[in-house]
Amino acid sequence: MLTLDALRENPQYDPSNHLEVFRILLDQIAGHLNANGYCVKAYQPGYPSAKLRSLTREKQDLIIKQFTDYYDVCARTLAQQANSDDRTMAWSMLVRMKLVPHSDVFDHIRPGDVIEIYNQDSVQVFRSFSFFRLISYTLEELFVHEWWELYRRPEEASRKAFEICQNILKGGVPETVYECLDAHEVEEVFSENKTKARVEEVLLSPLPRVGGGIGGSLHVFRA
Repeated sequence: MLTLDALRENPQYDPSNHLEVFRILLDQIAGHLNANGYCVKAYQPGYPSAKLRSLTREKQDLIIKQFTDYYDVCARTLAQQANSDDRTMAWSMLVRMKLVPHSDVFDHIRPGDVIEIYNQDSVQVFRSFSFFRLISYTLEELFVHEWWELYRRPEEASRKAFEICQNILKGGVPETVYECLDAHEVEEVFSENKTKARVEEVLLSPLPRVGGGIGGSLHVFRA
Protein backbone atom coordinates (compact mmCIF):
# COMPACT_ATOMS: atom_id res chain seq x y z
CA MET A 1 0.00 0.00 0.00
CA LEU A 2 1.87 3.04 -1.30
CA THR A 3 1.88 6.35 0.50
CA LEU A 4 0.26 9.29 -1.27
CA ASP A 5 3.68 10.79 -1.95
CA ALA A 6 4.75 7.60 -3.72
CA LEU A 7 1.50 7.40 -5.70
CA ARG A 8 1.88 10.98 -6.90
CA GLU A 9 5.18 10.07 -8.53
CA ASN A 10 3.34 7.65 -10.83
CA PRO A 11 2.59 9.24 -14.24
CA GLN A 12 -0.89 7.64 -14.16
CA TYR A 13 -1.79 9.64 -11.04
CA ASP A 14 -3.46 12.69 -12.55
CA PRO A 15 -4.99 14.93 -9.86
CA SER A 16 -7.09 16.70 -12.50
CA ASN A 17 -9.00 13.42 -13.09
CA HIS A 18 -10.65 13.11 -9.68
CA LEU A 19 -12.58 9.91 -10.41
CA GLU A 20 -9.43 8.18 -11.68
CA VAL A 21 -7.55 9.22 -8.53
CA PHE A 22 -10.39 7.75 -6.45
CA ARG A 23 -10.18 4.49 -8.43
CA ILE A 24 -6.43 4.22 -7.84
CA LEU A 25 -6.83 4.75 -4.10
CA LEU A 26 -9.67 2.20 -3.93
CA ASP A 27 -7.49 -0.35 -5.74
CA GLN A 28 -4.59 0.31 -3.38
CA ILE A 29 -6.54 -0.26 -0.18
CA ALA A 30 -8.40 -3.28 -1.59
CA GLY A 31 -5.08 -4.77 -2.67
CA HIS A 32 -3.60 -4.31 0.80
CA LEU A 33 -6.65 -5.80 2.53
CA ASN A 34 -6.81 -8.81 0.23
CA ALA A 35 -3.07 -9.45 0.67
CA ASN A 36 -3.70 -9.59 4.43
CA GLY A 37 -6.48 -12.14 4.51
CA TYR A 38 -9.57 -10.07 3.78
CA CYS A 39 -11.89 -10.45 0.79
CA VAL A 40 -12.78 -6.98 -0.44
CA LYS A 41 -13.75 -5.55 -3.82
CA ALA A 42 -12.63 -2.04 -4.70
CA TYR A 43 -15.71 -1.37 -6.88
CA GLN A 44 -18.23 -3.07 -9.12
CA PRO A 45 -17.63 -3.54 -12.87
CA GLY A 46 -18.40 -0.37 -14.78
CA TYR A 47 -16.78 2.02 -12.30
CA PRO A 48 -17.72 4.75 -11.52
CA SER A 49 -21.09 3.62 -10.21
CA ALA A 50 -24.35 5.29 -11.21
CA LYS A 51 -24.60 6.60 -7.63
CA LEU A 52 -21.21 8.30 -7.81
CA ARG A 53 -21.91 9.73 -11.27
CA SER A 54 -25.25 11.13 -10.06
CA LEU A 55 -23.63 13.26 -7.37
CA THR A 56 -22.66 16.87 -7.88
CA ARG A 57 -18.99 17.59 -8.49
CA GLU A 58 -18.87 19.27 -5.07
CA LYS A 59 -20.18 16.12 -3.35
CA GLN A 60 -17.82 13.90 -5.35
CA ASP A 61 -14.88 16.05 -4.32
CA LEU A 62 -15.92 15.88 -0.66
CA ILE A 63 -16.18 12.07 -0.72
CA ILE A 64 -12.82 11.74 -2.44
CA LYS A 65 -11.22 14.18 0.02
CA GLN A 66 -12.54 12.16 2.96
CA PHE A 67 -11.37 8.90 1.41
CA THR A 68 -7.97 10.40 0.60
CA ASP A 69 -7.55 11.43 4.24
CA TYR A 70 -8.50 7.90 5.34
CA TYR A 71 -6.12 6.38 2.81
CA ASP A 72 -3.27 8.70 3.79
CA VAL A 73 -3.63 7.95 7.50
CA CYS A 74 -3.66 4.19 6.90
CA ALA A 75 -0.74 4.26 4.44
CA ARG A 76 1.45 6.53 6.58
CA THR A 77 0.76 4.52 9.73
CA LEU A 78 1.62 1.25 7.97
CA ALA A 79 4.76 2.80 6.44
CA GLN A 80 5.97 3.79 9.91
CA GLN A 81 5.03 0.47 11.52
CA ALA A 82 4.19 -2.42 9.20
CA ASN A 83 2.30 -4.35 11.89
CA SER A 84 0.21 -1.39 13.02
CA ASP A 85 -3.10 -2.43 14.52
CA ASP A 86 -6.57 -0.88 14.25
CA ARG A 87 -6.11 1.11 17.46
CA THR A 88 -2.95 2.74 16.13
CA MET A 89 -4.62 3.73 12.87
CA ALA A 90 -7.69 5.07 14.68
CA TRP A 91 -5.45 7.15 16.92
CA SER A 92 -3.63 8.51 13.84
CA MET A 93 -6.97 9.52 12.32
CA LEU A 94 -7.96 11.36 15.51
CA VAL A 95 -4.66 13.23 15.43
CA ARG A 96 -5.26 14.14 11.77
CA MET A 97 -8.74 15.46 12.63
CA LYS A 98 -7.49 17.25 15.78
CA LEU A 99 -9.95 15.36 17.97
CA VAL A 100 -9.30 14.27 21.55
CA PRO A 101 -10.87 11.01 22.82
CA HIS A 102 -11.79 10.54 26.47
CA SER A 103 -8.82 9.18 28.39
CA ASP A 104 -10.27 5.73 29.11
CA VAL A 105 -11.82 4.96 25.72
CA PHE A 106 -8.94 2.98 24.24
CA ASP A 107 -8.71 0.86 27.40
CA HIS A 108 -12.03 -0.71 26.43
CA ILE A 109 -11.04 -1.66 22.87
CA ARG A 110 -9.99 -5.28 22.37
CA PRO A 111 -8.20 -6.80 19.36
CA GLY A 112 -10.82 -7.47 16.68
CA ASP A 113 -13.22 -4.78 17.85
CA VAL A 114 -14.57 -2.57 15.08
CA ILE A 115 -13.70 1.12 15.47
CA GLU A 116 -15.62 3.82 13.59
CA ILE A 117 -15.08 7.58 13.63
CA TYR A 118 -17.80 10.02 12.56
CA ASN A 119 -17.24 13.70 11.85
CA GLN A 120 -19.45 16.59 12.98
CA ASP A 121 -21.78 15.95 10.02
CA SER A 122 -22.38 12.30 11.07
CA VAL A 123 -20.28 11.08 8.12
CA GLN A 124 -18.31 7.93 8.82
CA VAL A 125 -14.74 8.93 7.94
CA PHE A 126 -12.82 6.03 9.48
CA ARG A 127 -13.40 2.30 9.67
CA SER A 128 -10.87 -0.04 11.28
CA PHE A 129 -9.66 -2.86 9.06
CA SER A 130 -11.54 -5.34 11.29
CA PHE A 131 -14.72 -3.84 9.83
CA PHE A 132 -13.96 -5.33 6.42
CA ARG A 133 -14.31 -8.88 7.73
CA LEU A 134 -18.03 -8.24 8.21
CA ILE A 135 -19.10 -6.77 4.88
CA SER A 136 -19.67 -7.66 1.24
CA TYR A 137 -20.09 -4.11 -0.05
CA THR A 138 -17.37 -2.71 -2.28
CA LEU A 139 -15.15 0.06 -0.92
CA GLU A 140 -16.73 2.49 -3.37
CA GLU A 141 -20.23 1.65 -2.09
CA LEU A 142 -19.16 2.12 1.52
CA PHE A 143 -17.73 5.57 0.96
CA VAL A 144 -20.23 6.88 -1.60
CA HIS A 145 -23.43 5.92 0.23
CA GLU A 146 -24.59 7.34 3.55
CA TRP A 147 -24.29 4.81 6.36
CA TRP A 148 -28.06 4.67 6.89
CA GLU A 149 -28.53 3.67 3.24
CA LEU A 150 -26.25 0.67 3.71
CA TYR A 151 -27.67 -1.20 6.70
CA ARG A 152 -30.94 -2.43 8.12
CA ARG A 153 -31.38 -3.05 11.85
CA PRO A 154 -34.27 -3.27 14.33
CA GLU A 155 -36.23 -0.02 14.48
CA GLU A 156 -35.65 0.50 18.20
CA ALA A 157 -31.88 0.06 17.81
CA SER A 158 -31.81 2.52 14.90
CA ARG A 159 -33.87 5.09 16.79
CA LYS A 160 -31.80 4.89 19.96
CA ALA A 161 -28.45 4.98 18.13
CA PHE A 162 -29.58 8.02 16.10
CA GLU A 163 -30.72 9.85 19.23
CA ILE A 164 -27.46 9.23 21.08
CA CYS A 165 -25.35 10.30 18.09
CA GLN A 166 -27.34 13.49 17.60
CA ASN A 167 -27.09 14.33 21.31
CA ILE A 168 -23.35 13.74 21.25
CA LEU A 169 -22.89 16.17 18.37
CA LYS A 170 -25.06 18.76 20.14
CA GLY A 171 -22.85 18.51 23.24
CA GLY A 172 -25.58 16.85 25.29
CA VAL A 173 -23.57 13.70 26.06
CA PRO A 174 -20.35 14.79 27.77
CA GLU A 175 -19.14 11.31 28.74
CA THR A 176 -18.70 7.95 27.03
CA VAL A 177 -21.83 5.78 26.83
CA TYR A 178 -21.08 2.09 27.33
CA GLU A 179 -23.17 -0.84 26.02
CA CYS A 180 -25.83 1.63 24.93
CA LEU A 181 -27.79 -0.88 22.82
CA ASP A 182 -28.83 -4.49 23.23
CA ALA A 183 -27.12 -7.01 20.94
CA HIS A 184 -28.92 -7.03 17.60
CA GLU A 185 -28.63 -8.11 13.97
CA VAL A 186 -27.47 -5.78 11.22
CA GLU A 187 -28.12 -6.65 7.56
CA GLU A 188 -26.75 -5.09 4.39
CA VAL A 189 -29.49 -3.52 2.29
CA PHE A 190 -28.39 -3.89 -1.32
CA SER A 191 -25.07 -5.79 -1.45
CA GLU A 192 -24.69 -8.95 -3.51
CA ASN A 193 -24.57 -11.22 -0.45
CA LYS A 194 -26.90 -9.29 1.92
CA THR A 195 -24.40 -10.13 4.67
CA LYS A 196 -25.72 -10.20 8.24
CA ALA A 197 -23.86 -9.78 11.53
CA ARG A 198 -24.92 -9.88 15.16
CA VAL A 199 -23.33 -6.88 16.85
CA GLU A 200 -22.68 -5.99 20.48
CA GLU A 201 -22.20 -2.33 21.23
CA VAL A 202 -19.08 -1.48 23.26
CA LEU A 203 -19.26 2.30 23.41
CA LEU A 204 -20.24 5.60 21.83
CA SER A 205 -18.10 8.55 22.85
CA PRO A 206 -17.96 12.27 22.05
CA LEU A 207 -14.80 13.56 20.38
CA PRO A 208 -13.96 17.12 21.48
CA ARG A 209 -11.93 19.31 19.14
CA VAL A 210 -8.51 20.52 20.24
CA GLY A 211 -9.81 24.10 20.01
CA GLY A 212 -13.12 23.38 21.76
CA GLY A 213 -16.55 22.07 20.80
CA ILE A 214 -17.55 18.60 19.61
CA GLY A 215 -15.95 17.51 16.37
CA GLY A 216 -17.39 14.03 16.01
CA SER A 217 -17.99 10.72 17.74
CA LEU A 218 -16.24 7.39 18.26
CA HIS A 219 -18.17 4.12 17.94
CA VAL A 220 -16.86 0.67 18.92
CA PHE A 221 -18.66 -2.64 18.55
CA ARG A 222 -18.01 -6.39 18.45
CA ALA A 223 -19.44 -8.94 16.03
